Amino acid sequence: MLQRHGLDPADIAAIEVDISGFQYGMCGGKVIQSRAQAQMSLPYALAARLLYGKVFLAELEEAAWSAAEIGPLMDRITVRIDPAMKDEDEPAITIVTISGERHQLVVEFPLGGPQNPLSDERLIGKYAALAGMVLPTARVDAISDFVLDLENQTDARSLLALLQ
Repeated sequence: MLQRHGLDPADIAAIEVDISGFQYGMCGGKVIQSRAQAQMSLPYALAARLLYGKVFLAELEEAAWSAAEIGPLMDRITVRIDPAMKDEDEPAITIVTISGERHQLVVEFPLGGPQNPLSDERLIGKYAALAGMVLPTARVDAISDFVLDLENQTDARSLLALLQ
């Protein structure tokens, strides 16, 4: 919605989240005192996206969720249980701008799910970012190249050497 409507975080007066009771219990919390709570908090994810521009591993670290700017952003987020929503319904997110505009979105099929898979480029990028945290770049690339060309490999056991 930010890109679609040309919004900057400074343009946002409030964010309203309508969510099922089940989903609220799972990810509606606004108290963040651990990485697990940050991972499971939709309000935190929204605030982190506004502050950091993304939500990935670094944004789940204590330095990110305890940053002074996060609290005021989370204060602008209201999470409401919609009793008409089924447990499996995706949340409805409404951005209210300072000028009073309202933009709502429900992502019926979240990115990364079976109906909305990551593109190969994004999947490989995610792999590289995660693997790059523990492996040198050359090894990350070699594993990626091997797996992407798996159908042409004579022996898949060669992958084991790359993974050691």
